[in-house]
Amino acid sequence: MPDENDSHMWSNSGYSLPPLPTFTLAIRQFCDGSAFLIHMERLRAARGATLPESFKTDPLMYQAVSDKFLMWNEDIHPFPYEYGLDFEAEVGVLVDKVPLGVSVEDAAEHIRFVTIINDISLRKLIPAELSKGFGFLQSKPRSSLGRYCYPIDALRKYWYDSKLHADMVIELNGQRVGKIDTAREMTFNFAELIAHAAKTRELSNNTLIGSGTVSSSTLLDGFGCLMERNAVLDKPEIYMKSGDRIKMYIEGFEGTLVINQKVTDECSGK
Repeated sequence: MPDENDSHMWSNSGYSLPPLPTFTLAIRQFCDGSAFLIHMERLRAARGATLPESFKTDPLMYQAVSDKFLMWNEDIHPFPYEYGLDFEAEVGVLVDKVPLGVSVEDAAEHIRFVTIINDISLRKLIPAELSKGFGFLQSKPRSSLGRYCYPIDALRKYWYDSKLHADMVIELNGQRVGKIDTAREMTFNFAELIAHAAKTRELSNNTLIGSGTVSSSTLLDGFGCLMERNAVLDKPEIYMKSGDRIKMYIEGFEGTLVINQKVTDECSGK
């Protein structure tokens, strides 16, 4: 729930509209994309594969878990280390009712709110699931949502071209893992992702659309997940374990567009 002084976080910042606690919205479904192709290129290159040409024109997207989300500061279950527990830093948007077959041009008009997502993944379970040709299930537990979501009209200079133009900072155990521009290398913008999701279905009010892991081709910018870090750096592979803390936030919105979670032996159950 909001802190006592939360109302001042927006009124003193000059924004005309306040952010809303994300969990006041009833999210209907979660469609998660992979709009940062540099992320996919690196993961494929690590196993000797290339990115198919179709990926550059046709977005990747899957139907994610949406019956429940973890709160921004809720504990992450301590899955066995051999599962490869990983965070994935993403931007997300919430839409109003989107008609079936909406055009990219019209899709932008349906974006209502912006937040961030930690798309928690169990990396070592993914290959076996995908090899069956039927998508994710066990490898994708519940994701976490940012503390607040912003009406796009409140973001002013940060929101245009259906992208959030800002830096996302990712810290693992207090050490910076990445600081990544959330727009520069986003191949597909949110309007394109929405149009893709709505090609054969109407999207319900408060459908959440995820950007996929934020990524940058500049190594100094770091990484939005551990799997990409493991694929690129000549260092021992690491994944999250009990006691680890993952924090991610949008620079300039540290108190609102933020996720700060710990992997513990006893989940909080919030």
